[in-house]
Amino acid sequence: RAASKVPTNLELKARIKSRAHVMRIAKRICSQAGVFSQIDTYFQVSPGRLKLREYSSAKAELIYYDRIEGKGERWSKYYISQVKSPSILKNLLGIARGTRIVVRKSRRLFFYRGARIHIDSVFRLGHFIEIEVIMKKSRDEARSLLAEIIRLFNIKTDGIIVSSYADLLEKKSKTAPRREKKIRRAPLVPA
Repeated sequence: RAASKVPTNLELKARIKSRAHVMRIAKRICSQAGVFSQIDTYFQVSPGRLKLREYSSAKAELIYYDRIEGKGERWSKYYISQVKSPSILKNLLGIARGTRIVVRKSRRLFFYRGARIHIDSVFRLGHFIEIEVIMKKSRDEARSLLAEIIRLFNIKTDGIIVSSYADLLEKKSKTAPRREKKIRRAPLVPA
């Protein structure tokens, strides 16, 4: 593909305190597209990120995206390809590139004026809202729509996350206290 044809979106992710409250807003202002269980297996690549997304419906996609993490606006260029044999591809990529991390989540998908709104429950991380605005005409148009959605859902800046779920899980794994194994010792018996 020519560089100008690469799909680009503006993303925002925020931790949510009340999933039920966010769901009520989404059901009132958005159209709902579905509920999915997803397993995202990330592979070691640089630059960018490569993940195999497996759905509970047996559908799968290979997704490559490039995005600067941890800084202001999160613009992402991405490619998606449907996968017919996900288990074979997962094994092959694991051998060739190495598996980085696996993210498991339940996702409710909504649409608002063409933007994708995900209400995610991520295993070991909690509940989040994720917004993806596809850039159609200009970056300013995408920014305007994102700002509107932020207002509608009353997303506060202190809840915004500038990391991927994969990064959050890796960070959590590194900071989690290690459990020490208790060694059972035989009682001392006088000789």
